[in-house]
Amino acid sequence: MSKKIKCGIIGCGVIAPSHAGGFSAIEDVELVWACDLVKEKAEKLASKYNIPKVSTDFREVLADPELDCISICTDHASHAPIAVEAFRRNKHVLCEKALSSSKQGLDSMFEAHRKHSNLVFGAVFQNRFNKSYHLIRKLVSENAFGTILTMDLQFHCLRTDAYYDSDEWRGTWSKEGGSLLINQAIHFIDLLNWTSGGIKAVFGTYSNLTHTDHIETEDTAVATLRFKNGALGTISATSSSKLEWDQTLSINGSKGSLDFHNDKILRMNLDDAALADSVQAEMEGIENEKAENSVGKSYYGPNHGSQIADFIGAVRSGKELFVKAASARETVEIVLGIYQSHREKKWIKIS
Repeated sequence: MSKKIKCGIIGCGVIAPSHAGGFSAIEDVELVWACDLVKEKAEKLASKYNIPKVSTDFREVLADPELDCISICTDHASHAPIAVEAFRRNKHVLCEKALSSSKQGLDSMFEAHRKHSNLVFGAVFQNRFNKSYHLIRKLVSENAFGTILTMDLQFHCLRTDAYYDSDEWRGTWSKEGGSLLINQAIHFIDLLNWTSGGIKAVFGTYSNLTHTDHIETEDTAVATLRFKNGALGTISATSSSKLEWDQTLSINGSKGSLDFHNDKILRMNLDDAALADSVQAEMEGIENEKAENSVGKSYYGPNHGSQIADFIGAVRSGKELFVKAASARETVEIVLGIYQSHREKKWIKIS
């Protein structure tokens, strides 16, 4: 029998059930701690998932010598100090997006991990487990579109004043590190970066158009991109749309194009007609086999469980993570780069 892996969840807000459900579904994994600054939130999660220990102090959780790993599901600014202490206490870490709200936070996390490189350091971008995007990434890497000319992301969602008022950290530079880009659009900025092979520079701006009395950060943003493969591109995003959750990835190349809207092909034109037929059939097969997401909000997608299983597999066997923290860091740096570009009015190189 495998050693039972004992886990804790730090931060028991809206995303925590997706983590608790993922851990609970894996054999020989036991959730032993639920932690939140608001004790009632921790108690609610603990009651639903039969978690025996509750705390309002993450340090108490990390002091448990039997604890193997944690999920960090708190506000963005607290990710870094929790992760640093976890590594110091010899715990494996899975951290929700965004890894940190600042470059300084990122640096402190990675420096702490370098001192404990035997520990697993995972970052949540669950949509990378979506097979549709695996196929798109493969098409790009195998030059199915020829020379990539442009890659563009449009993202629209709705976040109300009540949403921002529901937690004191939302819509703040100090605790959330932004809003739209670092919390909602970041999922698809990550997929744009991952499928393209990388973004090397950004020039962007943002505005607060409809939430001026409720947040100090952005609800609308645009950016121009230079990709590592030579292509140009754009990001256009808002959290003030009547569309609750809507995204389109558009690829245009010398041998074809694709508009991928809400995980379905809206339009595709490839010089290789047989390949186009094959892609269409494969996409339809992926759509048919998708599991229903029974935990959390529907737009989270069904893949938190897949990512958590991958994380536990790495903890158990030392295998390589599918989403490494270093890769997730690139996406955070793109978002932070757009913020910096707005402030400094210049192109920002992504390291």
